[in-house]
Amino acid sequence: MTHRQPLIPLLLLTLLLGACGPQAPSGEAGEKAKKPVHLVETLTVQPDALNATQERTATLTAERLLKVTAREEGIVLSLAGQPGEAVAQGGLLVRQDDALLRNELARAEAALREAEQNLKRSRHLREAKSVSEEALLAAVTAADVARAEVDGLRLRVGYMSLTAPFAGVIAERLVEPGEAVAARQHLLTLIDPSRLVARVTLAEQLLAQLAVGDLAELRIDALGEGVYPGHIARIFPQVDPTTRQGTLDVALDPIPAAARPGQLVRVRLTPKSEARLWVPFAALRSDAAGEYLFLYQGGKAVRRAVRSGEAVGLKVSILDGLQAGDQVIVRGLLDLRDGKAVTLPGESPEGGRPAKAAPAAQGSAQ
Repeated sequence: MTHRQPLIPLLLLTLLLGACGPQAPSGEAGEKAKKPVHLVETLTVQPDALNATQERTATLTAERLLKVTAREEGIVLSLAGQPGEAVAQGGLLVRQDDALLRNELARAEAALREAEQNLKRSRHLREAKSVSEEALLAAVTAADVARAEVDGLRLRVGYMSLTAPFAGVIAERLVEPGEAVAARQHLLTLIDPSRLVARVTLAEQLLAQLAVGDLAELRIDALGEGVYPGHIARIFPQVDPTTRQGTLDVALDPIPAAARPGQLVRVRLTPKSEARLWVPFAALRSDAAGEYLFLYQGGKAVRRAVRSGEAVGLKVSILDGLQAGDQVIVRGLLDLRDGKAVTLPGESPEGGRPAKAAPAAQGSAQ
């Protein structure tokens, strides 16, 4: 006779243990546990000229400045005036004592007259064949040397009185009458106050978007908050090969009455850029393979190799690798990789309808 009753309690115990054990995740909660949501924000890129105003600080300087130096050593007899005084074009700036040079000039002129008389006599004698051709050539040479000596001394006497090549104002007066000065010593500085410029530097990409005559706005700190009109007077042809910065002069037009060389000036320029695709600078990534962006495509982050151009403010232009209408991921970049599933704000993890693309980020992306 077979006894089966002990099997029933054993089966009941097995069922109870199974009911108390861990349950396998199921449904929506289980899916979320397996796939954590990675939220991102995007920017739909479109061509934009982005004519952003650029502001640079500079020092106001006189476009025309003349450092008056002594051509000859000697005693200063007179100077044009004190700093701030005006001088007319052609007006006397410096006069030095030229008595010794004029004495040398008088002797040289006398020697020239004698040489010319000897030359005249030699020519007559040569016609009568009383002197040789060599003697005549020597007389010609002596006259030429004497004439060159007179011309040189007359030039040196002229250097003892220096005149203004343009109407201006004395900016510096470094000597006084009665002082002995050396040749090439700096005596005065003359400036033209009617032509003041601010010399600024810009990146080579921005420099290419400007032209001579383009309008500018200038603000001089010493004159308050007023804004003064100006224009680009010149663009220098060379770019610094180290900094990739170019130089240009912006002229005040007209010049405010209280403007002075040496004042701090703030220059605002608006380069005219071509329409390009711009993204927040923080969205641009780079590694050993080069520059890249993450695009949002079908619920996934897709890596796209790109080539960047100029940077303006917090944005950078993309020259290659991007097309109008692409959705660039601009936030949520931390731990992002190619092919990773991502979710837009307001979108369900299963790929529901995406929320409207986020505007261009102004801060740094994660």
